[in-house]
Amino acid sequence: MNKGVWSWSRHPNYFGEISLWFGIWLICISPAVQGVVHGGPAKALYLSVLGPVFLTCTSPDKSPFPFASCSHSPFSLSSLCLSLTEMANIMTVLLMFVSGLTLQEVPNAQKRYQKSLDWEAYQEYLRRTSILFPLPPAMYAPMPVWLKRTLLLEFPMYVFHPTKDDEEQRRRNQDSQGGTPRGSNVGLTTGQEDSART
Repeated sequence: MNKGVWSWSRHPNYFGEISLWFGIWLICISPAVQGVVHGGPAKALYLSVLGPVFLTCTSPDKSPFPFASCSHSPFSLSSLCLSLTEMANIMTVLLMFVSGLTLQEVPNAQKRYQKSLDWEAYQEYLRRTSILFPLPPAMYAPMPVWLKRTLLLEFPMYVFHPTKDDEEQRRRNQDSQGGTPRGSNVGLTTGQEDSART
């Protein structure tokens, strides 16, 4: 958790996947950037980043942009770019709001809190490690919360706030363990900590 890319990002695998799909989109729009494609098709390539939100490949009369229709050929560069962009956008939405971060952040924090699995150290890890974008902890930790919640996409929906039920579950777990939190080195001397880690 504190080593390698996981010390810079809590979900480097999701960042990598999102980067991969948008990298494919960047490769796809390169003909418009290099001037090989002009006019309407070039605009469609640039606007294809909006993919499933504004552009459709169904029919020209349903598209808000007349140059964005893919009625010319099902295998045109525009339709390929739109398909790849739709995949990039779909993967980003899935990882950010459906199956990725939402199923990882709060449930993992809740489990660590309830079972007292070194909760204080994990809280510190959450405070100093970016949720998605790889950033050095020394740079991320002092950033204001509003910046983390907006620009760096650490939305409030990803933040765990213990409830009374969580506190009760934590108390029960601590009582069943004899009061010593599992996963922590509370009460160990320095030599014992080193031997406990091996």
